[in-house]
Amino acid sequence: MDEAGALRILTRTLPAPDTPPVVCDWAAVSAQLGTELPDGYRSFCERWGRVQIDRRLTIEAPADDARAGLVGFVRSHNDVHRDLREDRGKNEALWPEPDGLLPWAYFEDGTTVLWQTAGEPDAWTVVLRRDDEEAGDWGEVTATGSQTLAFLAEWVAPAARRAPLEVRFIEADRTAWMGGGDPLDVWEGAEREGDHWRCFLNLGEVLQQPRDVALDGFLGHLAKRRPRLRAAIIDTRVRHAQEQLVVSGGWLGRHRCDRIFEAAIRYARHELRHQRKQ
Repeated sequence: MDEAGALRILTRTLPAPDTPPVVCDWAAVSAQLGTELPDGYRSFCERWGRVQIDRRLTIEAPADDARAGLVGFVRSHNDVHRDLREDRGKNEALWPEPDGLLPWAYFEDGTTVLWQTAGEPDAWTVVLRRDDEEAGDWGEVTATGSQTLAFLAEWVAPAARRAPLEVRFIEADRTAWMGGGDPLDVWEGAEREGDHWRCFLNLGEVLQQPRDVALDGFLGHLAKRRPRLRAAIIDTRVRHAQEQLVVSGGWLGRHRCDRIFEAAIRYARHELRHQRKQ
């Protein structure tokens, strides 16, 4: 099925939104991702925007924002998978590595929809990967051989024949490129490991800094303002998707993690205010 025929099928099958999607700055999106995107994907987004189909498939659309929409999805997704690749020894190429996989949609069952970025964008084909770590086929990649709109039409048309499709249009929260984020987003939880606790932070993304720079700044802040709390951090590790701190002390370690959380929020607020003044 060619892309023009697939677009006709999608147009007949999917309702148009009551309000047209916000016009996307495709040049800005391409600059953020480092690549142009397939014309079929652009046509879909310009007509339907970000959409969830049948409560099963969500197609990400650009939100003109480095943290939300397609750009944020690609960055967060690839950071997580770089960490998994390092931990589990997988050799799968990720964008922007040559022929790397670039995500753009996902199924609710834990399957991610990606492009195999071989050749020019209009030649990219769709692959599916199981990203549910609890599933027995976790990490399994399936090549569909279809281009963007053909893949969508091949999935949507049979689903529409079985039952009326429920289509949900999801508006982007933000429509301008913005630096920094919500200070509350610096905290990603903690878990116990024997006699220690591991805290997970997201300072780099919130402060829009390299993660090692953001973590070093926070640790220096603790050393000056909360030296006893800093001394309780016995190890650190910077990952692609987060910063990790190992905190000493059984039940007391949980209390220390809470104090680190509060300190990280205050530190992020201070740094973001400073950034805005500059």
